[in-house]
Amino acid sequence: MTTGRIVVGTAFTVVFAFLLPFINSDTGSSSKSTSSSESSSEWSVGSPSSPTASSSSSSVSEAERELLRAEAQAVCDLYNELKPEFWNDPCEEYTEEPPCNETEFSGLRCFDGHITYISLAHYASKQGTIPQTIGNFSKLGTLDLSRNGIVGAIPETVSQLLELRTLHLWNNSLTGEIPCLRNLTSLLIMTLDSNLLTGTLPTWIAELPNIFHIRVDRNHLSGTVPILPISLQILSMADNNFTGTLDVFLNLSLTYLNLSGNQFSGSIPSSIFMMSNLQTLYLSRNAFTGSLPPELLSLNRLSSITLDENSLSGTLPNCSISTSLGSIQISSNQLSGHLPATLFATTVKKLLLQNNFITGTLPISAKQLKITVLDLSSNMISGTIPLAFWLSAPKLNSLNMSHNLLGGSIESYNSSIPDFDLSYNFLNGTLPLVLSEGKFSHCHLERNCFTCNGCVMCGCNNTRGPSDCPNRITSSSSSSSSSVTPHQSSVESTAGSSSASQSESNPVGGSSLSPTDSSSYYLVSVSSSTSLHCCATGLLFGLLICVLVNFKF
Repeated sequence: MTTGRIVVGTAFTVVFAFLLPFINSDTGSSSKSTSSSESSSEWSVGSPSSPTASSSSSSVSEAERELLRAEAQAVCDLYNELKPEFWNDPCEEYTEEPPCNETEFSGLRCFDGHITYISLAHYASKQGTIPQTIGNFSKLGTLDLSRNGIVGAIPETVSQLLELRTLHLWNNSLTGEIPCLRNLTSLLIMTLDSNLLTGTLPTWIAELPNIFHIRVDRNHLSGTVPILPISLQILSMADNNFTGTLDVFLNLSLTYLNLSGNQFSGSIPSSIFMMSNLQTLYLSRNAFTGSLPPELLSLNRLSSITLDENSLSGTLPNCSISTSLGSIQISSNQLSGHLPATLFATTVKKLLLQNNFITGTLPISAKQLKITVLDLSSNMISGTIPLAFWLSAPKLNSLNMSHNLLGGSIESYNSSIPDFDLSYNFLNGTLPLVLSEGKFSHCHLERNCFTCNGCVMCGCNNTRGPSDCPNRITSSSSSSSSSVTPHQSSVESTAGSSSASQSESNPVGGSSLSPTDSSSYYLVSVSSSTSLHCCATGLLFGLLICVLVNFKF
C-alpha cells in the first residue's frame, strides 16, 4: 500500500510540475491584458477626445467641415449648371465633403480632401452659367471651363479663389465685362478669348505681379490698352476694337504679341523692336502708317512677322535679316520700290508680299534659298524669270506671281513646284515639256501669250492639238488691227496706269494681238481638272477595248 501511495504521489507531483508553467503563462497573459487595458485607459485621458483637449480641436474641425460642405455645394451647383459628361449626380451622396474620386468625377483632383484642380473643358452637355458658388473652392489652383458654350457673366466670386494660378474660360459665350480679379496675386495664366465680353481691358491687370500669359482675342473689347504688368510674356488681343498707339508696350519683354484685327493707328513704335525676346509678332488688319522699320527685321529671336492689311508705305528696307526669321507677311499695304536681295535671306521660308506696288525685276540670289512659299502677286514686277531663279529655290512648293508685268519665255523652267500661278502676265514662247509630267496639284497659266507651233499644252499634264486650244486669236479675226507683239504690249501696259496694267478683264492692256510670223498666239487656260477628265476618259476607253478583245477571243 505504502509503495503504491508513493508511486501515485510521485506521479501526481510530476504531472503538476509539468503543467505548472502553462498555468503561470495563462495567468500572466491575463494580467498583462488587464495591465494593458489599464494603461490604455490611462493614455486615453490625455487624448484629443478627452475633455481637456476637445474644445480647441472641435472648433478647427468644425471650420474645416464647413469648408468641405461649401465645396460639396459648389460641385453640386456646377453639376446642375453644366451637366458634365460621365458624371453622376453628386448632390445627394456628397453633402459633407466634395467628391475626390477621379474615376466617377473625371476632371476633378483633390489634395487633403479639398478640390485643387477642375478641368471640364468640352465636358458640358448643358449650356449653363458659372455658378456663384465657384468661389467656394478655397484651395483651387486650376479652373478650366473652356469650350462649353457657357453663357452669362463671369461671377465676381472668382476673385475669392486666392490660390488660383490658371484660369481658362476661352471659347464660350460669356458676356459682360471682365470682373475685378486684382486679388488673384498667384494668377499666372488667364485665357478669356473667343467670348462675347465687352468693356475695356481693366487697369487692375497691372497689379497682378506674376501673370505672364493673357489672351482676350475675339471679343468685343474696346478702348486703349492700359499699363501692362512687366511680368507679361504672351499677349493676344486680336479681333477686338482697341484703338490708340502702341507706346504702352515700352519696357515689356514679350515673346508673343498679337494685336491683329483692331483699330490701332500711327507708326510702328520703337518700343516694339526693342523687345529683344520677341519671337512672334502679328499686327495685321489695323491702320498702321509710315515705313517699315529696318530694326524690326533684325530682331535676333524674331521668327514670324505679319503686317498684312495696313497702310504701310515706302520701300522695303535693304537691311540684314535676322537668321531666326522664317516668315515675313506684309501683303495688302502700299509698299513700293524694288525687291531688295537681302529680303530673300537664306532662312526665310515664307514670303508674302502680294497686293502692293512693288516694281523692278526679280532679284537673283547667289545662295540656295530655303523658301517654300512665295507670293508676289498683284504687284508691278517686270522683266523675265531667269533660270537662276528656279535653281536658287529647289524647295519651293507654292509660287504665285500672277497679275504682274512679267514677260519673256519660261522654256527654261525645269522645276516641279506642285502649286504655282503665273497667270495674268505677258509670258510668251512655248511651254516647257516638264509641264506634261503631271506633278502639279494646282497650275495656272491663263491670260498669257504663248505660241503654238503645231501643238500646245493646254493643261499641266496632257497634250492637245491646235483644234483643242481654247481662245485662239487668228489673223482673220484681227486683220484690221495693228501688229502688236506681246513684248510691245507689255511695254505699253507698263507705261500706263497700274490699275490698267493689272486689269483682269484685259491684262494685255487693251491691245489685240495679231501674228507677226507663221506662228499663232494663244491665250492659254490651264486647269488640272481638264487633265483629270482626259485621263479618266482614256482609262475607261482602254478598259472597254480590253473587254471587247477578251470577249472576241
